[in-house]
Amino acid sequence: MISSAYQMHKIPEPPNPHDAKDWKRYTADKPSLSSFSKPELQGWALKLSTSVVSPWDKRWFVFYGNFICYFPSQDPNSRCSGCYYMPGMAVERLAEIPNHPSAPVHFHSFKENCVLFRPIVPRKPGGDYKDLILSLPDEFQLKKWEEHVKFVAKSGSPRRKQQQLQQQQQQQQQQLAQTSLHSLSSSHSSQ
Repeated sequence: MISSAYQMHKIPEPPNPHDAKDWKRYTADKPSLSSFSKPELQGWALKLSTSVVSPWDKRWFVFYGNFICYFPSQDPNSRCSGCYYMPGMAVERLAEIPNHPSAPVHFHSFKENCVLFRPIVPRKPGGDYKDLILSLPDEFQLKKWEEHVKFVAKSGSPRRKQQQLQQQQQQQQQQLAQTSLHSLSSSHSSQ
């Protein structure tokens, strides 16, 4: 199981200002699926809910930048139902679900391809740090999702890093242009 020391590392929001802005937008505005163009991964999974009547909800998941977002359907107009921040997230495969009221009755058919994602950031501002427990259709998809989350949890999203690199390059170009203009205007005024 994931160590209890893990509980000490929780933070109230993503530390990166761009991620914090996206996190607040995803949780407040609940954007449509169509606004997540070219996700790194996507697919169907069963999400464990707290309902005893229907403990597993089929959801469409999108891995976009530093976030896992899920939707009730694959319809482009479907609204985001929830989102999790991946950096710092712990990942663990599950053989059983401890302390869940529906586990003894409903879990038997989902033991093979289950994974727990434990976030360090709440699901929404001021919200809880609820674990995300998924049952995936097969071992291949489970491994792919697990590896992606572990990579982003440790290193951050390649998409976000590319955006940051582009912003830095733009800032450097602007500074260089300003320096060149200043130098050019200084040389003209001294003549």
